[in-house]
Amino acid sequence: MKKIHNYNELLVVKELFPVDVLEYLKEEFHGLFEYYSNGEEIGEFLLLTHQAMIILESKAETNQVLTNILELEFVEEIKLNITTLLRIGVYQSEDVQIYYSIYPYTMIL
Repeated sequence: MKKIHNYNELLVVKELFPVDVLEYLKEEFHGLFEYYSNGEEIGEFLLLTHQAMIILESKAETNQVLTNILELEFVEEIKLNITTLLRIGVYQSEDVQIYYSIYPYTMIL
């Protein structure tokens, strides 16, 4: 599991993911930056713990998140150029935290 709180953390993990996933995650981060920013520069911007982008790295981690049905806000399948990922919203501290799973996965809810 990788937690992304700021833009530098996103850049550090870029080698671990396909290019289309990295571009998608950058777009997602920019959206969160636009929504939560209080005028700071993107290099200074920090997501709170319950707002961090969480990248799930295994099927077991994905299963664990999906089993908390009462806290699930949404589950979306995102088809990118090469990769398909799950975008999962989980209710956390009066906000929705976004989880991303890039491993092949068959949803059973």
